[in-house]
Amino acid sequence: MAGALHAQTADSVRLPAGATVRITLQKPLDSKKNKPGDPVVAKSVESVKANGQDVLLKGAKIIGHLSAVEPHTKQKPQAALGIVLDRAILKNGREVPLHFLIQAVAPAQQTDAPNMSLTPATAAGSAGGFGPIAGGGSARVAPPDPTAGTPGRIASPESPTVDNMTSRGDLTPTCRGVLRMEGLALVPEDATLGSVIVSRNRNIQLDIGTQMMLRVPEQ
Repeated sequence: MAGALHAQTADSVRLPAGATVRITLQKPLDSKKNKPGDPVVAKSVESVKANGQDVLLKGAKIIGHLSAVEPHTKQKPQAALGIVLDRAILKNGREVPLHFLIQAVAPAQQTDAPNMSLTPATAAGSAGGFGPIAGGGSARVAPPDPTAGTPGRIASPESPTVDNMTSRGDLTPTCRGVLRMEGLALVPEDATLGSVIVSRNRNIQLDIGTQMMLRVPEQ
């Protein structure tokens, strides 16, 4: 059936495939300090509706784990963090299984925009490895998001900037890749590792407040 529904709560309220939600990290992640299996804890910063009902309220915890950690070393300069986000804890304490992919990553919202590149970094993935980062420092235009405007996502009233973030520095559903974080990139999803963030020549440090735009995948 078209528009299959994949994320479901205990009361059968579902998130449609393609629905997006913006989250912020509540615990920092570091490719030098963390280990595979360490928890990933984030919080939704907006409510998500499906079939006219609130499925995820603002403030719901989004929980997962690190599926892979590769620190930067002289011998292996490329660092990587594999992230799987697979459940939410609602405000009433109920735990809900979900399946999210990371569509975009950006720094914590700041009053003053950081002095960084406004173009997304991308990475070339390959079977059995993360692959090198392509186009480091070169300008690339993010492709249009086919899921923009899908049910479940509340549109931001802010006008988008060149990188499709709002003027306040918030991610939007049209954002893709790693934005305003020089040297980092998202590898195409790995069936085992989930979403993978890579860095060409330094360790990956994601601070508390780092934004991520999550998407419910098609299956």
